[in-house]
Amino acid sequence: MFTRRQFFFAEWFFVLMALLALGGYLGFSAYQDYQRTERDELARLAQQASIVEHNLVPQVEAANQALLSLIEDLPRWQQEKDFRERINRRLEVLTDIVPGLRTLLVVDARGEIVASSNRKVIGSL
Repeated sequence: MFTRRQFFFAEWFFVLMALLALGGYLGFSAYQDYQRTERDELARLAQQASIVEHNLVPQVEAANQALLSLIEDLPRWQQEKDFRERINRRLEVLTDIVPGLRTLLVVDARGEIVASSNRKVIGSL
């Protein structure tokens, strides 16, 4: 029937096939885990991005409106005597009202801070 040598090769062939099947199964299983993890993490990242957008967009829009109102009022205020006091007070109010804003500055052409919601920095470069 089978010689000893043929039996030896047949045994090793079946062992190799079993190891190959096991390795294929483990590789396929690991790849499925990788795909599932990637899908879950992408969904979590999309959800977090949505939350950040939901919270951040209104803050940025509010800051933009605050800056636009300052730009609109600044030329008129510069004509008035108490310009610096009025603009400093307005900047303080805006930073108190708009969430996420800490300090607003008005800087002249030389880079000197002429008005600020933080009065300590006025006059610095």
